[in-house]
Amino acid sequence: MRTTLIRRSIIGSTIAALAAIGTLVAAAPAQAAPSAILLGNISGSTYTGNYYLNQGVVPGPSTGRTFGIKVVNNGSEAEQYKIVVAAQDPLTTTATLLQGSRVLRNTYYTPPIDAGDSAVFKVKITLANALPQGTHITEVSVRNPETNAVLAANELWSYATYQAGNTSKDIFLKTGTQPYVGGSYNGYQYETANPLKVGSTAKFSLRLKNNGTMPASIGLFGTDFGSCTAYSFVVKDGSTDITALVFAGTYTTAVLAPGAKKDLKFTVKRTTTGACAQYWSFEDSGFTTGPVVAHVVAAAA
Repeated sequence: MRTTLIRRSIIGSTIAALAAIGTLVAAAPAQAAPSAILLGNISGSTYTGNYYLNQGVVPGPSTGRTFGIKVVNNGSEAEQYKIVVAAQDPLTTTATLLQGSRVLRNTYYTPPIDAGDSAVFKVKITLANALPQGTHITEVSVRNPETNAVLAANELWSYATYQAGNTSKDIFLKTGTQPYVGGSYNGYQYETANPLKVGSTAKFSLRLKNNGTMPASIGLFGTDFGSCTAYSFVVKDGSTDITALVFAGTYTTAVLAPGAKKDLKFTVKRTTTGACAQYWSFEDSGFTTGPVVAHVVAAAA
């Protein structure tokens, strides 16, 4: 018995130091099965439980973007967790786990987190130089450090973008400090706004630009995806509400000279409780290029 007590005392006095360098800590006997919640965001202190988050990323070594993640111990006792960050294609995507400015291993063992407490991290995504526009996925999982069982997971979707185009009907979208996605890309590109509490708003910028060689007008067609009714939304041209026109596909700019653009604002407000997410896509009414998609998510309670 005395030997057992000494051994437990030694484990207890070294547990924090070992975990701080990402080391597996010996489990205490008769420990309940661990559980965890994984939350995420684009920036700030508000997080969401939504499984998918999306950002535009300009390829190159100095233009990476970060996602925030929060590991919450929703169990009844202190737990250590194993965090695994893995890019689906390491040749195109470099994913780096950070805590503050400190670079961690992409397989990282947390210090013990008390019941009800949490730990926050960031995942920085950098895309390889000269990648074509496209989608790059990084998986984040929180695991039982002993069995490797996945307790919670989410996916971080990064969209390579150059904020440029070459057609006369290019549609771009951005929110916050993210770069514009879209342009002449023939496929979907998404951006997620910061998670919304009830009463708060997300603001997106829509840019309709003539990147062709001849004058042209641009029509804009919007689609409201999903069945979530927790949000209201409006598209404005200056102070003029053009929502009905856009979602009917009948909004059209004046004739734009080559290189000219028209900027619109799309604003979403969370009006009720509920943890659903919602998507709105926008494309030119002639369907010349792929849609850009505004994505909003509810803040975790």
